Amino acid sequence: MASAASLSLAVNLHVPVLTCKHCNKQWAPEVSDFVRSGYWPATMQAQTLFHQDLFHSFAAMKTTAPGMSVKAFTAMLDQRTKRFGRTGKVNADAFQKSFLQYVYCNSEVDQLLEKESFVCPACSPEMVLFQWMATENSTGSRKQTSESEEPGFFDGVFLSQDSEVSSFVEEVRRKSRTAGRAMCGESHWTAARETSKQANKLDEEGVEIAVCRHAFLLKDLNMYGGEIFTNPMFLQKEFQDAAFVAMDVTCRYVPYLEKVSEALTHLQPLQKMRHCLSVMHAKAHNTKCEILWNARNQEGAGTTLGEEVEQVNSFLSRCALTTKYMSKSVRTDMRTVHAIGWNRRKENGLHIALSSRFKKMQQSLKKMQDQLHCSDDMLKQWVVDVISGPVAPVLLMLVVCRSQSKHSFSVSICQKKHYLYRQNDRNKRRQKITQKIAQEKKRLLEEIQRYNQQPDGDPVDTHSVVQKLSNKAAESMIWPWQEQNTDGVDILTKKKLFDQLMLVSRLPEEKQILVKEMMQHCQH
Repeated sequence: MASAASLSLAVNLHVPVLTCKHCNKQWAPEVSDFVRSGYWPATMQAQTLFHQDLFHSFAAMKTTAPGMSVKAFTAMLDQRTKRFGRTGKVNADAFQKSFLQYVYCNSEVDQLLEKESFVCPACSPEMVLFQWMATENSTGSRKQTSESEEPGFFDGVFLSQDSEVSSFVEEVRRKSRTAGRAMCGESHWTAARETSKQANKLDEEGVEIAVCRHAFLLKDLNMYGGEIFTNPMFLQKEFQDAAFVAMDVTCRYVPYLEKVSEALTHLQPLQKMRHCLSVMHAKAHNTKCEILWNARNQEGAGTTLGEEVEQVNSFLSRCALTTKYMSKSVRTDMRTVHAIGWNRRKENGLHIALSSRFKKMQQSLKKMQDQLHCSDDMLKQWVVDVISGPVAPVLLMLVVCRSQSKHSFSVSICQKKHYLYRQNDRNKRRQKITQKIAQEKKRLLEEIQRYNQQPDGDPVDTHSVVQKLSNKAAESMIWPWQEQNTDGVDILTKKKLFDQLMLVSRLPEEKQILVKEMMQHCQH
């Protein structure tokens, strides 16, 4: 038999037979003997053996370089084993099947030892926040599924069963009728949809991933109709014990959840969970929405970014380079293998991440106060100005203007000007956009004049608005109707300080959360 150090596998193995000289009883090694010796049989007759260290190397490779395929790995084995005198090729299908069997058996052993692969040690049993994100197109799987195909080893373990998800989606659509625009200000969100159509060339259009604030993979499901609200709602009901829920379209999802909960009473406990916007995605929402839903402004959320799912998204996108061409059962198993490897790597470095998380940005507030020569009393007043400044005028505009507020018009004009030459290389297209800008400018001035006629509103200087919309003016998202200050400091500067204040005010909360998570981690 070839040694593990040289070849790591043995092909066309002739099993030895031992005969006792006294009683003539014969003995041949069985599968259990090979396993105890560190090998794994590829066939029931044990004609081919793989060393278990080879499986460990492949699992580590799939975690480090998830885009490497099984065929590429076995091709590397062919080149390696030729140096030690072996001829022939390694069967990629046999290696893949043996590897999945080996991982599945180890997972069964972990369950007997009460080791859970999809539970965060720091978030168990009390989770502070979980978040989800959908990945479309890049993880879409080609249509090659056979109806007679057997289920995978890990069916329903990490990836939710398609039948359960589809039945839940049908129940929501049957008992609740909701409709709305996937808009926040002037931003159109493809994730904020209630219905969608399935792509014809894809069996699965993508995946919906649920993770905790430490980027542990918790649950997954296949998307067959694009990004719709029912998919995250299915994941949310799986983690009802979490205190917060973070996503990129919270402002549109919360009203939808309220409407659905009225029709489906068993979903009403989901409304007890607090919602927030991930910090990066909140910047793409309007000012009112950002201040209202930003995770930094939610008391009790700590310094959670809500963007940890982006790390997993990058990892699974590279995994999809190979998994989208696999059969459904193998794709399910391999995706679970990737998730197990990711969580183990996160668990090994969790103590370092928890201990270093509190060391960031503790001096940011003090540094900014020193730069602006701002006292504590002035700081409190600026916070009040930020809360009442950008939010109140926008709300008033929504009441006064039936169509769009002047804030929305101004943002739309600036966006069109910003991308006029960046995204359009034809003069004909630019001419249409320029005409659209002129029309929106005219409507904006009309809205301002209508607002100035209101007895309770502060008049807006039309000349200042036109100057800000001109090409010569510096780009700024703070408009004259938001510059209602008496201390000479604009609202943009106050908002920056407000963001820092909210961040530092979350630090004591983060300290309590970290102490709790460290205790849960040690007790896990």
